[in-house]
Amino acid sequence: MPILGSIIKSAIDIRSRIPGRKNVYNQQVRQLSKLISKASFTSFGKHFGFSEMAFMEDPIKTFQNTVPIYDYQSIFDAWWHRALKGEKDVCWPGKINYFALSSGTSESSSKHIPVTRDMIKSIQRGTLKQIISTKHFNFTKEQYETEILFVGGSTNLNYNGTYFSGDLSGITTGTQPRWFQNFSLPGPDIRSLSNWENKLQEIVEKARQWNVGFICGVPAWIQILFERIIKHYN
Repeated sequence: MPILGSIIKSAIDIRSRIPGRKNVYNQQVRQLSKLISKASFTSFGKHFGFSEMAFMEDPIKTFQNTVPIYDYQSIFDAWWHRALKGEKDVCWPGKINYFALSSGTSESSSKHIPVTRDMIKSIQRGTLKQIISTKHFNFTKEQYETEILFVGGSTNLNYNGTYFSGDLSGITTGTQPRWFQNFSLPGPDIRSLSNWENKLQEIVEKARQWNVGFICGVPAWIQILFERIIKHYN
């Protein structure tokens, strides 16, 4: 699709000419104030007085002095367990429909990490910014005619009647806009596979048919995949 490569490259070149914000610290302060203000009507926000904190002269110092540092177990026991039961507006506005599962740690067999709608949107924006950042590599338009391979968790999430749970990469990939999914690999059937060995084997067997120019995923997973492809095709 030569025309598509030209369009994407032109769009990236145009976007790269728009100047970014220079003062990163001020940008982060504004972002913190925005987050505090948005969460002010949650149970967490009301408990710590977010509605006043967002407009204070030094929201960073106020936040640090007011909100304690939590580890996973303490914030789960105090707050997140309520969101897991379907309660709305606990630590963030709305109901949490997705929980990312950790692969297992010392305190719990699998931690449930809330994934909000705003978090998913933020990840999607980050994905687009990563694509725009390829301007630094001076790729040709032909490079943008290739396909993107995402090596991630299963998009076949577990649903218990209240929320969906699964690997974070499976949640983010499965909630990407349909138009974006159509431009990426390995396709819905392979993406949905829960068995990692089966998924790897399917990707290896399909690899020869694809023209992959970009690959995204956990580096260790990508290394394993490359080793399997090299071994399979010698």
